[in-house]
Amino acid sequence: MWWIIYAYLKRRKIRVFLTMLGIAVGVATLFTVLSISDGIDLSINQEMQGVEAQIFVIPYGHTHDRIMGIMEGEAEGNMPSSVHTQVKEIDNVKLAVPVIMKQAKFEDVKMVPVVGTTKEMGELKLWSYTGDFDGAVLGAFEAMTRAILPGDTIRLEAQTVLELEVIETLEETSTHDDHYVFIPLASAQELFGEDGNISAIFVTMENPEKAAETIAALNQIKNVDAVFAHDVFQEILDMFAVTKANIILITGIAIVAGAFTTINTMTMAVYERKKDIGLSRAVGATQMDIFTLFMVESIILSIVACVLGILIGYAFLNLYPLIVPISIGGIESSPYYSPHNVLLCFIIAYGVGTISGIYPAISAARLAPIDALRGL
Repeated sequence: MWWIIYAYLKRRKIRVFLTMLGIAVGVATLFTVLSISDGIDLSINQEMQGVEAQIFVIPYGHTHDRIMGIMEGEAEGNMPSSVHTQVKEIDNVKLAVPVIMKQAKFEDVKMVPVVGTTKEMGELKLWSYTGDFDGAVLGAFEAMTRAILPGDTIRLEAQTVLELEVIETLEETSTHDDHYVFIPLASAQELFGEDGNISAIFVTMENPEKAAETIAALNQIKNVDAVFAHDVFQEILDMFAVTKANIILITGIAIVAGAFTTINTMTMAVYERKKDIGLSRAVGATQMDIFTLFMVESIILSIVACVLGILIGYAFLNLYPLIVPISIGGIESSPYYSPHNVLLCFIIAYGVGTISGIYPAISAARLAPIDALRGL
């Protein structure tokens, strides 16, 4: 049986290749979407664990845009530093960490997110550093790429120029923190010309079960919005879920189109190989033998196309982020290659091959030997 399949596929190389390409494109798209989706889910979960804050207090209005600004390291708008005092006085507030978040030129090379804050940030983020917060704390990525060590001096430039001693470099967290430069709040206000202003306040609670009451109390403060951090990340997940569903729908249509292409190819194979079928039946092949021959051929086409599709998807996922970073809601991510996604692609390809081969296989098996041999 195997040599018969091989001989036919070899005779119809272009048709077979185009058939497999149709399925491969659908599989490649599915594998790409699933890998990107898993990567984004993983990044968002890591970011949720890395934020630590349970509530964001931000300037009133345009809440979504302001939250996205915080996620991207460049907060929009500002509010008086006096709001920080009011937030600390709210019942159930455990920590209230003021921040000013903007971009500054780092070492005259590139723009980086700079977070002006207080020593409470170390308590919020569980830093190992417990000394005075009188210098710069660098995220792991910035420290490693520039080979900066504690005791070195860095230069930041925005509205003014600041030179600060590095007092600590953080361990890698795979979150935004890896790219941040943390400096004292007063230094950030001077750097960005925001004297007396802050961008946001990160809040943790004594009792998370009283979150609704705490947010309601915070929203009583004039000209601020209090947003539950979990709701922010859930909004990002929901936003991506809609996009993901639409892409998977389109991918499904592509796979169905590939299935019809396979049906067409296998049906053509039945008509082209009538005489071969007749000869096989004449020398003793049963209807089940013929049915099995065409079913196996269809499944082989789909499985080989699946392997091709996964390879195409893998190559695309390695090249695309080099051109356009994968990001949603200001959270950058990398594709996550899961064995479950590979298995799912093979299951779908096997299903496509099976369904696509049924009609042509039945047609071939039902051919009467005398009709198949007529004209030989």
